[in-house]
Amino acid sequence: MTAMFDILEVDPYAEVGLNDMTEVITEIGLPQFPRNLLGAINKLIGVDYCVCYRLRNYEIREISAAGLLPSTKFHAIQKDIHNVKRQMMTASHVTRVRTYSSDAPMAGRSETSASEILALARVKQDVFCLKLVRSDTTAALSQGDIEKLQPYASLILASVAKHAELMNRKVKFAPALSVIEDVEDCLSDASSLSPREVEVCARILSGMTSNCIASDLGIGKESVMTYRKRAYTRLELRGQRELLVWYLEIWSDWTKNVN
Repeated sequence: MTAMFDILEVDPYAEVGLNDMTEVITEIGLPQFPRNLLGAINKLIGVDYCVCYRLRNYEIREISAAGLLPSTKFHAIQKDIHNVKRQMMTASHVTRVRTYSSDAPMAGRSETSASEILALARVKQDVFCLKLVRSDTTAALSQGDIEKLQPYASLILASVAKHAELMNRKVKFAPALSVIEDVEDCLSDASSLSPREVEVCARILSGMTSNCIASDLGIGKESVMTYRKRAYTRLELRGQRELLVWYLEIWSDWTKNVN
């Protein structure tokens, strides 16, 4: 089969503004995570099905899925896993978002007929892929849909990676993000961030946009972006995806020390 795609690199400093993602993050490691993730993305671009893959040591594995598809489309996706693996083997730490089609293209068929989107990124030693599918063949996924998904792709894949890690551990992360003062205390105790950098990062982790953070702290949006970039540099992180993964890891140790 031949895959059709359009690559769009994701800005590592893109802000999180998807309101439903904070709720989704609290479900990491729980059975309802894939369903809630699909629901959040469906509100954003309108998709009916999502499936998450992990590539480790050249072995691809489906780690979760949610939604319903016509049987012919479902079987096409199942058969296409080796093509997905080839795409994943080229992934880097920079998140990429692509339109895609599991079906073998007909002669002269254009990329505008793609019914799927792939989001791929390397997280530590593994590669994660989220495939999103729209079953309505009369409404193809477009460049516009990619642009809507782009700012959130890194955070989504970070959530998928953490979900895969915690599925068998049954760790609940709702408390990690539910009280902003606790988030600030954790960041202050576990890092060398300045007080303002702590406040900005805590609100990023809570799902607030730069405009909301600026309003909440009584500073300008440009100042928020400056503090965010300084924090990422100080922590040696490349964006929100790495900030989330780093925070969830230190939060587990921090709660043991404070309890």
